Amino acid sequence: MDEPEYRRRLAALGCANPLVARWEAGYARASHVHSFDAHGLVLQGSFTLTTDDGPRLLAAGDVFELAAGIAHSEVAGPEGALLLVGALAPR
Repeated sequence: MDEPEYRRRLAALGCANPLVARWEAGYARASHVHSFDAHGLVLQGSFTLTTDDGPRLLAAGDVFELAAGIAHSEVAGPEGALLLVGALAPR
């Protein structure tokens, strides 16, 4: 999926102002939870998203959804990652 299409998708879900996050190579965030549903698109690079279901490698063009309250960790790939992420009220 490309960025303009994903921005339209987020807007249709009610997220008019998604943020762009840049993670440098080696970025890692230990297990944590969010109070919002996260919807994201990997714009460049890659990262591993790990939940109780196991790790998931996401690369440029991949989308992901993570419900509020789901514990997860994130580790950027060797080239880092650039993400477009929308935060939405929990369903």
